Amino acid sequence: ASVWQNLAWLHFEVRNYALSAGFFQQRLQFPFVKPEHELNLLWAYARALFYNQEFQSAETTAEKAVQLAGKIPTMQTLAFQEKLAFYSAQAGHHEKAACLYADILTKQGIPADNQAKAKLAYAYSLIKLNQKDQAREQLQALLNLCDSLPDQAVSDTRLLAFKPQRLKLIAFGLLSKISDDAEQRISFRQQR
Repeated sequence: ASVWQNLAWLHFEVRNYALSAGFFQQRLQFPFVKPEHELNLLWAYARALFYNQEFQSAETTAEKAVQLAGKIPTMQTLAFQEKLAFYSAQAGHHEKAACLYADILTKQGIPADNQAKAKLAYAYSLIKLNQKDQAREQLQALLNLCDSLPDQAVSDTRLLAFKPQRLKLIAFGLLSKISDDAEQRISFRQQR
């Protein structure tokens, strides 16, 4: 089991995601000492599948991980649910993603930057479901939220910089895309 896991991590680190996913899959055939160990492996496997553009398999694996996380009393599941919603959207399951994002956005304790990203992803799923009014509401709420968010630089705890201005640009672009009014479309494009 250790050999499969070590090979999986090695190939993940060198970005050979197809081999990594195969080794993670082999490792999952063996029992785990703790459910937390299985959960960590499932998430790594889901990431490898996602990076290998196997979106539906990544979604299925992430769903298993969310279910397992829910069975561990000390485990916070919100981050897992967010990733499942993202993988669902990438797999083209926008109805499922929209439901997950709607649920996530009702939870307390979501950092504002993650809330902003979830609103954008939720709005995108709503657009794909042709629910333009709800998408418009989420995008407007996102724009209001972004006005109060500071930029966050890369740090020891943040792998990617967070720039609310980027989310605003995307939101204005989506608003212009779904607007039925030509003047409004022009206004959104100019604000972008």
